[in-house]
Amino acid sequence: MPVAESPQKSDADTKRRHVLFEVGDQVLLKVSPWKGLIRFRKQVKLSPHFIGPFKLLHKIGKQAYKLELPPELEGIHNNFHVFYLRTCLGEEPYMIPPSELRIDENKWLVEKPKEIIDHKRKKLRHKMIEISMV
Repeated sequence: MPVAESPQKSDADTKRRHVLFEVGDQVLLKVSPWKGLIRFRKQVKLSPHFIGPFKLLHKIGKQAYKLELPPELEGIHNNFHVFYLRTCLGEEPYMIPPSELRIDENKWLVEKPKEIIDHKRKKLRHKMIEISMV
């Protein structure tokens, strides 16, 4: 069977990430492990992919790390697999600092638009819908 296992192993190794973080590094956390716990937006395309940065407290096993989470995220377990972590390379526009997150008692993200620029009503086949430009 080694002949059959060889292509499967090479395919699996291309997708595998061998990332080693040091204790004290700053990392970004992927939002997807919170599916069902915290719902960011219904539109996946516009939702944030990473939040952070967070500090690594210590390594658990070969591929898991414990993070220092702020008090706003107290309902979330602080152990994460390397799949959900990314190296923080600096202040990038797609990162959301945890201090800006507003989470209600049901663990939903509360979002308020800064300004509504324009709105109009559009007629579909059997109903009217409101469209707003934020």
